[in-house]
Amino acid sequence: MQLDRVPLDLRDEDRVLELPGLAKAGDDPSKLPPRDLALGEDLCLGIFFHLAETREKAIREITPYYEEHVKMFAPLGFVPGITPAQIEAASRRGGWGAAGVPSVEHYTKTGSWFAGPPEELVAYLKDLESRFPGLQHVNMSISMGTPKPVMVEQLRWFAKEVMPKFA
Repeated sequence: MQLDRVPLDLRDEDRVLELPGLAKAGDDPSKLPPRDLALGEDLCLGIFFHLAETREKAIREITPYYEEHVKMFAPLGFVPGITPAQIEAASRRGGWGAAGVPSVEHYTKTGSWFAGPPEELVAYLKDLESRFPGLQHVNMSISMGTPKPVMVEQLRWFAKEVMPKFA
């Protein structure tokens, strides 16, 4: 697995990325040739992250950003496993626990969110790398609603302490 920068030019709206042998929108899957893929190949895992000296501190710091994330994305269907009643509860102040709205701790256990020190994030990513030998792409994200100075600090820390461990 390699963590690197991919230049994007979003101004060319007519550009279509075509890769030989890959399906395109509208292709009939039953007519595509079989492919022999390594586990994880052609996948991109998305992980929200927040770094801090300890897991507990990271959870405390990320919780308000996570809650804003849920308020924004749950009604759009982008919070896996959340029920309509939980979406309704998340739109109000308080009462999340009583309604069973999944906490950020829940999603750290599923692996879609990470909160903790950089060395634990490296260990988590290395574990993914060993379990999914074909995995080449991981999208590391900071939760929407995180203040810009916190985002910048997190990205700098990630670049300094995590990215160099993958080449």
